[in-house]
Amino acid sequence: MFSRISPARYWSDLLLSAGLGWSGLCISALSDVAASAFSIAVVFLYRATAFIHEVVHVQRKLPFFRRAYDFVIGFANCYPSYVYEPHFYHHLTRCYGTKDDPEYNSLEGRGKLRVLLSPVLLSFVLPIYQTFRFVFLPFLYPFLGSEKMRFIYERMSTLVFNAEYRRPHVSDEALRDMVRSDLACATYRIGAFAVTFLNILPLRFLVLWYCS
Repeated sequence: MFSRISPARYWSDLLLSAGLGWSGLCISALSDVAASAFSIAVVFLYRATAFIHEVVHVQRKLPFFRRAYDFVIGFANCYPSYVYEPHFYHHLTRCYGTKDDPEYNSLEGRGKLRVLLSPVLLSFVLPIYQTFRFVFLPFLYPFLGSEKMRFIYERMSTLVFNAEYRRPHVSDEALRDMVRSDLACATYRIGAFAVTFLNILPLRFLVLWYCS
């Protein structure tokens, strides 16, 4: 499926989607055409963020694409590429549909109402959790021991559907990459707070960003 890759298509799609998304968000915060611009922002920011899936599959064939994704959308939206790397296990026969599959979530024993409402509630809670996880928590890393850091890596650092999933500790370099990426996420978010505090962008920008 991924044997033939068009670098131009991947790069142009990612950069154009991110550019239109951020432009639409800024325009919606600053102009009178907020509804139209915000609609554009939502669509293209979502599309750009969805490239996190492509990064997992093509990062070896497209040098620097992973970091480009991180810098134009991943860090800002607190979806750094490393959180989706365990998606690889979803494609392994020995892991698929088991507790070692991060994307397997059994619905057995769950009521229909819970199944239907969970995604809606999650859409409101997730941005708050991400702010804690990627903006505040990274500044505590110097004071946390190795066991707590490993817990964060194993249980709080993967984009999953399976809440019981434990991310395997691959290497110390993977842990260092998590720390670097998390600090980058924090820097982006603090920068966004700063530009609103300095009235470079109105508070409305943060509200619309949260809603997107």
